[in-house]
Amino acid sequence: MTSPDASLNGQLPAMAGTKAGLTTGPGLAPVALRLAPPEQAGEEARLAVEQSLVTALNTSIALPTEPIAVGARWRTERVISAAATVTQTIDARLSAWDGNRLTIQFSAEETPVNSVFAIPGGNDTLTISRFSSEGGGTVEVDLTRGLPVGGELTYTGARELVGADPSRPLVQKTGLTVTWR
Repeated sequence: MTSPDASLNGQLPAMAGTKAGLTTGPGLAPVALRLAPPEQAGEEARLAVEQSLVTALNTSIALPTEPIAVGARWRTERVISAAATVTQTIDARLSAWDGNRLTIQFSAEETPVNSVFAIPGGNDTLTISRFSSEGGGTVEVDLTRGLPVGGELTYTGARELVGADPSRPLVQKTGLTVTWR
């Protein structure tokens, strides 16, 4: 993991050797993540790694619990609670299956559950007046590991947030790229 923030990037090597555990539910859907970083790891690096992993896991694709074959299509929905709570809808297709490895192509869309945007680090909120987020990609999942072992996904979007003065909205362009190796 690297960061464009030089200060944070210098702290990340101390995270080497971090132990992690992942609990999955039906269809290999992530349920809980546990991290045990080395003692010398700084708080900022710990939080950055944790947030990166949580974000990546929030883009994971749950598998059907019924038997499937190459060409199968399925849709999953989940609610992701963050600054803006969203419903994420994923349309997936199994494009290849080799031994324990599945290749899945997918598209995704996120829609806000309500108009509340909680400002991180405090109790203040803004109102979401416009929102878009969509993406897709291809991931390779190893059924024995529970995590993707290859692939890339990209999400793009934007949101308009309104505070006390509706004539001065805040417009944010959003984006996320996750590469699994």
